[in-house]
Order: sequence, then structure tokens, then C-alpha cells
Amino acid sequence: MRIMMKKPIIAVLLFVLGPSFSFGQHKKEIEAKNSIAFVQGITMIPSIKEEGVEGEAIGFINSYGLNYHRMLNHKWGVSWMNDLEVGEYFVTNKEDILKRENAFVSALTAHYHIAEGLEVFAGPGYEWERHKNLFVFRMGVEYQMLVANEWFLGPELFFDFKEKYHSWTLGLLIVKHF
Repeated sequence: MRIMMKKPIIAVLLFVLGPSFSFGQHKKEIEAKNSIAFVQGITMIPSIKEEGVEGEAIGFINSYGLNYHRMLNHKWGVSWMNDLEVGEYFVTNKEDILKRENAFVSALTAHYHIAEGLEVFAGPGYEWERHKNLFVFRMGVEYQMLVANEWFLGPELFFDFKEKYHSWTLGLLIVKHF
């Protein structure tokens, strides 16, 4: 019974909102110079140490981010990228074992727009965590597709070089340009 009720509601929403959506298209020139993005990602850490287990393992941790981006001209921009890696884990390196718990990473990155919707970025940052704070250098790539008006969706992939270990994050961006 519930499924049958949802079909007419979905049909009405698509009919009313459909004309405002243009999936997969990107504006030639975005008038808005600012954007804010929510990011939901999965962070891969290749050197996680599990308690009671010999050796290292590859670990995956949920991460959530909030980014602010400012366009400087048609090719260059700067961003303040903030991510929270939600979880508790141990990381091994040659020197010691680090305990990590809900690490917060903040980075100031420069962005270069390669093509319509596609950009690369890199910049320094810092990881705050109650056991040990670490310097971070972040580099990555993202692609944004216009969904509706100034709302965009797209994938983001970045690599964090940290003092003691490294991590990869693959995320989904939900972006609002203003």
C-alpha cells in the first residue's frame, strides 16, 4: 500500500520539478564566485593496525566534510576544506603505533579549473586529534555536474600526505554556488 502511494507523489514531484533539472550539464560561466560543499566520503588508510592481529591491514573510515570555495578568476580558486574522519583506529609506521580517534583535518587549497566542471587542487593543512596532531599536504581532483539552478553534484578524490601516514578519500560532493 505504501509503495502505491509513493508513485503518484514521485510523479507529481518529477512533473513540477523536472523542468528545473538539467543533469550532466555545466554552466559555461558560473556567475557565482562562492560555493559551499557538503562531502560524504570513505577514507582508506593503508596501514591500520587491528588490536590482537599481527601485521597491518587496509582500513576504511567514514568521513564528512564541509568546504568553502572562492573563485579568484575563471581558472583559479581557493578553498578551505574541513573533514571529520569518524572512527577509532591505530596506524602503524616505522617508528611507532599511533592511536587515531575522530580526527579533524582542515586544509587551505588552491584549485585550478582544467575543463568545464573539472578541477585539481593542492595545499597544506593540519590534522587535529587528541593523541597527536599532524601536518597534512592534500592534493586531489573533483568534478561537478549541474543538477538544478546553482546546485551541483559530483565525485571528489584526494590524497592526504600526513607526517606519520597517508590516506585516500573518495567522496560525493553536494555543492551550492552563490
